[in-house]
Amino acid sequence: MCCAYHAAQKQAKPSEEFACWTLAKITPVSRHSALFHFTSTDSNRGTPYTRGRGRTMWHKTWHTTLRAATAEGEVEQDYTPISTWMEWDNGECNILINVHSSEAAAWLHTQPVGSDVWLCKPKRMLSVPALVPDVSQYSIQKQQSLEHKAVLLVLGGTGGIPVAEQVLQHTDPSTCFGTGVDRTVPLLSPVHVVYACDHDDVFLTRTLARWCVADGATPARLQRLVLAISAPQQHRAAAFPQQDEEATEASQLGLKELETLDGVSVLQAESLTSELLQAEMAPLLALGRCRVVVAGGASFNMAVAEMLEVRCQVNPDAITILEA
Repeated sequence: MCCAYHAAQKQAKPSEEFACWTLAKITPVSRHSALFHFTSTDSNRGTPYTRGRGRTMWHKTWHTTLRAATAEGEVEQDYTPISTWMEWDNGECNILINVHSSEAAAWLHTQPVGSDVWLCKPKRMLSVPALVPDVSQYSIQKQQSLEHKAVLLVLGGTGGIPVAEQVLQHTDPSTCFGTGVDRTVPLLSPVHVVYACDHDDVFLTRTLARWCVADGATPARLQRLVLAISAPQQHRAAAFPQQDEEATEASQLGLKELETLDGVSVLQAESLTSELLQAEMAPLLALGRCRVVVAGGASFNMAVAEMLEVRCQVNPDAITILEA
């Protein structure tokens, strides 16, 4: 299938690692962020869940790469879809994007629905349940030492939510890798989340609420959620002005729902503090070995890693840092 950009933006296929996807729909979720829905019939799109021919199933979180044709030239940006491996295999992919976050995001925001884009085949991000980038690099003894009794996800901004979504997919038999009797949940440790975001970009609050509520016989995906909301750092016009009021109203309704749930704290905080992290780490460390995954921008990751190591006395080997 050939991409249908205007002549000035038409791209040749980047490589065999890329497949053609169509921007099917855009669903704003805040002033600056939206879910971008893509579809594809390109057989070259690959799969996050490689199986068959004697391969061993390896649970993982995964990402794709968007190739964008900006005015300055072609650029690539990694994104973690919030959709499942089954949706990707069926030719559907949903990506949560803040349109101010990168050149590629700004470019995508200018593309009309129906445009074709290039997304690369899925690539492994973290091995599950170890939650390290590549568990195959470790010896058997080292892998055993990575087993954890609890998981804390410390997330910042738009890029953090997809990381949580993919990790939590491996706590649910309906979304983890595998088919039929092979669909065995690999992540059994309790998962806690500390999520820091700007007041102007609070989104998917109802999704967060669903994570915190049991569904029949299926326990809640999240045992604990702390949502730390800071005041906007600078005034910026809404990227989605027509839907701004509707998205804001939905977020506020979601926040009210969150505040009524057990195990959920909604805080107004100028920044994430070491005191807050210490308070959340204490009960998890009491359970035994804890794995901490930090996902946000570079400055957020650096600050959180320092607080965890210096103030919370977390072993650096127990911390996984992801650029989100």
